[in-house]
Amino acid sequence: MHSPWEAIRADLPARPVSPGVRTCNDYRPHALRIRRMILGSRCGRETAVASTYTRGSCRTDELPSLVELANLVFRGRRPGDMGREYPLVFEEPNLEQLRIARAGAEIVSHVGISIRDASVLGAPIRVASIGAVCTHPDHRGHGLASDLMDDAVAHSRAAGASLMLISGGRGLYHRLGYVEVGEFIATSAASLGPVSAEYDVAPIAPADVPGVIALHQTEPVRFLRSRSDWDKLIAAGRLMNQAADLLVVRCAGSLVAYAGVQPPAEGAPVVRARVREIGGSRSALAAALPAIAARFGATEADAVTLAWDREWEEQAAARGWTTTRVAFPGTLGVIDPERFLAAVRPLLDERSGGAVTLAAEGPGGVLTAAGETVRLETMGMLTALLFGGNTAEAGMLPPLSGGVRGALLGVLPLPLLWYGYNYV
Repeated sequence: MHSPWEAIRADLPARPVSPGVRTCNDYRPHALRIRRMILGSRCGRETAVASTYTRGSCRTDELPSLVELANLVFRGRRPGDMGREYPLVFEEPNLEQLRIARAGAEIVSHVGISIRDASVLGAPIRVASIGAVCTHPDHRGHGLASDLMDDAVAHSRAAGASLMLISGGRGLYHRLGYVEVGEFIATSAASLGPVSAEYDVAPIAPADVPGVIALHQTEPVRFLRSRSDWDKLIAAGRLMNQAADLLVVRCAGSLVAYAGVQPPAEGAPVVRARVREIGGSRSALAAALPAIAARFGATEADAVTLAWDREWEEQAAARGWTTTRVAFPGTLGVIDPERFLAAVRPLLDERSGGAVTLAAEGPGGVLTAAGETVRLETMGMLTALLFGGNTAEAGMLPPLSGGVRGALLGVLPLPLLWYGYNYV
């Protein structure tokens, strides 16, 4: 029997492999490298772009060739097609956001952008998500990726984006000033218990989509997704950088929650279902987790949720599941401080009563708190202060007095967006 999403999937025109969730203990780079990343040094940057290359956006007739390049780089050793897997990037409506370099008529390098609006506790943020960054093996070492990243920032800022999320942590991004910060909850459910008869778990059907959208809209920190985006993402069957199923949870016939779930990793010593996006009732999701895992033949499950999700933490604690703090699976930066800080200013005022202010200054900003002024000279410093975390880069801030640190309690950090289905 054919899936109801096959008709949509057949029309989909892609996106890259990116690291999975990493714990804070995974971040132990050399101190000098960290300082260079935070202070914005371009040491070791690729050489200047040669005059034989031209730069611009992808044309309609070039899209198949661009997908071929992405497949060469990201799917050379595994099956798959980037164009079908990541429809928010490799589609004709997004051609302007596909920033490319050409050698003659051949596309040899690419930076993909997906620009979407988001809400962070009611603050409207426009986000540029970066993925499928690649260069043909024959044209590496000419500074193409660095040049296209600079172009992507300018293009994104012109489109109103103030925050950039990058699905990767390679040295290039750190040299450009992006940092690994933010904090999320990773839950490991090694003892799931019996399947509850109270909740019904099933794959999403077309009739369920409006209900899933309504649940997603209640999430305080989320990407805004159109119905068109939802249809494309469900049809693509991808979540983060893996194949996945979108499951709905019902109680007494009513849709109360949903979960995006990656199947257990092949060859893993423990068969574990991996939940990478949730929406709706946390108690229903926790109670339904045994049934979710059972659909994949899994004996365990894990999940990643936002750090502020206290209800989920309580549900996990009540069941004896373990939770740890993990960082954002990639790098990020506030690329337009003035626009971003204007968007979150009402939120900061509400939290601090006006006692903490942040103003844009160059690529960073100026923090005023407890009668003191602290200059954040780089994009990395500003981003680290805003989103916090336990990585080495999150701690690379100017010295903060006890008074300033006290004033920031309950004000910063802000919750960071989790990619979920918007991963590129």
